[in-house]
Amino acid sequence: MAVVEFQKVSKQYVAGQMPAVDSLDLSCNEGEMLALLGPSGCGKSSTLKMAAGLEDLTSGEIFFDGRPISALPPAQRNVAMVFEDYCLYPNLSVEDNIGFPLTVQRVAADELDRRVSEITAMLGLEAIRKQSVRDLSGGAQQRVSIGRALIREPDLVLFDEPLSHLDGDQRVYLRSEISRLQKSRGLTSILVTHDQNEATAMADRIAILDGGKLQQVATPRELYLRPANIFVANFIGEPPMNLLEARIEDGKTIDIGVPGLALTLSSQRSKVVESRRSGGLVVGVRPEHVSVLPANSHDANAWLSYREPRGDVDVLTLTIEGPVPLKLVAEIDGPSSYRVNDRLRVDILADHVHLFDPESQANLEAAGGVQ
Repeated sequence: MAVVEFQKVSKQYVAGQMPAVDSLDLSCNEGEMLALLGPSGCGKSSTLKMAAGLEDLTSGEIFFDGRPISALPPAQRNVAMVFEDYCLYPNLSVEDNIGFPLTVQRVAADELDRRVSEITAMLGLEAIRKQSVRDLSGGAQQRVSIGRALIREPDLVLFDEPLSHLDGDQRVYLRSEISRLQKSRGLTSILVTHDQNEATAMADRIAILDGGKLQQVATPRELYLRPANIFVANFIGEPPMNLLEARIEDGKTIDIGVPGLALTLSSQRSKVVESRRSGGLVVGVRPEHVSVLPANSHDANAWLSYREPRGDVDVLTLTIEGPVPLKLVAEIDGPSSYRVNDRLRVDILADHVHLFDPESQANLEAAGGVQ
């Protein structure tokens, strides 16, 4: 397995237009699964295709174990790909699809059978190895596709939206199977996905891209707890983070424009914002850090405009009363008894808010503060 490095890699499809990938510096460690995550058009698929050799680089270089590979054709990179649409040969059986790369290489029949048997056993396909792939479910077909990729013993496995065509239960099962195989075999892998749940469940680290630029690369936990900027904060987490314009009243009190709902920071965190009294602030609040309680007429400060039951949680859209009404999304234990138009008391857990610069959009604490 290889260490993969992208050094100042750019891809521009049309001269004079914005590049699809813009000066990307990124590494995937040996035996690691790195997810490329972002909205449509962010550059993740272009990055994957450049690693595979399906697209040329405009500038920069890609290294496998310190060896530049951008000049090599795809066949010489020892890279395997797993596609979203399986790309199997419908007239062949499971075992013939899995063994096809070795058949092309004219591997001896006994060695071919041994390696196919190893892969089918690993993927739980022994009972159906003689069946035609056209008779299989989508999940089984994708397992065959994964087996065909692994049998080559590649230096790098590229997963291009591998679960997007599957039903919910198949997605959950197969993402756990891919993770198990990746860890047990120590596969260096890059996963392209638009699904943050998929990336969080499968990847060791996640690289967030937007507009062709790398926004942050970190573990799923680090991305959630300390997003580098407003884009990452709003992209990671479901429901998305609430973003509130605010100002500093004194060294530690944040005014979000709602009477009686000022936030008081700890003395340690107040050092981050003490010089920003005139510069403004954006406060990020995750929905689970919004406290919601029943209220009577004198302490209510909000009303419920929408309730979305999600089984063990409810997602509430609240209108906070003030000079300018403020919409806030909360996630609470469910099922709750709240109804639309109920009067409620809403508070924000100040210890959990995120603090952003409104101009640069950077997290003011991302460089090593507390949280």
